[in-house]
Amino acid sequence: MPLTPPQTLEILFPKIIWRGPSNDNAIYLTFDDGPHPDTTPRVLDILSDHDIHASFFLLGSCIPNKESIVEQTLNEGHLIANHGFSHKKLGMSSPRSIIKEILDTENLLIENGWSYHKLFRPPFGHFRPGMRKIVGKIGYRLVMWSIMPGDYRPIEPDRLLHRTLSVLKPGSIIVLHDHSISPEPMLTVLPKLLKEIDNRGLKCERLDEIKGMEIRRGEG
Repeated sequence: MPLTPPQTLEILFPKIIWRGPSNDNAIYLTFDDGPHPDTTPRVLDILSDHDIHASFFLLGSCIPNKESIVEQTLNEGHLIANHGFSHKKLGMSSPRSIIKEILDTENLLIENGWSYHKLFRPPFGHFRPGMRKIVGKIGYRLVMWSIMPGDYRPIEPDRLLHRTLSVLKPGSIIVLHDHSISPEPMLTVLPKLLKEIDNRGLKCERLDEIKGMEIRRGEG
């Protein structure tokens, strides 16, 4: 998967959220595929140490028996959003299948009484023309990213950090993974990344803080 999405995609699909405004000193740190019983709490500890709030796209299938981790995520001021239920590629799926993936996870959030934001990131970034309107029918915005440094696979920490910083700029939406086959590089790099973000005069914000962006909330 490329480090940054092809500019053509942003031109063809301008109403998908790819990045925040470039005239603001904010970047948006996001995490996919959790909650994970070991990695997610470690990520939360690092974010807390740096007084940073992030956005977590949760997989419904990962939530059972990890409810306390989701509650910790919310209690520490982070945003939770929807990554579908089963982490299957949806680019060729029917509207009914796409909506079911979202609602199966949303129902878990509601059943647990959690506050969440109606943002959906499709697994693997697989989407198709019309998906934005499909998810919009149930009140969701489609969110992608501007930086995917590749922590979902084994990678040297120095390379992971370099890849991220080489394209980092105001408005960047970074996607990392708190549930992967090799979390240690990301966990090693995260404090260094947060320090460098601060050194560059940038601030980390949640996705609902993107200026001028209308994002609906859901309540359990």
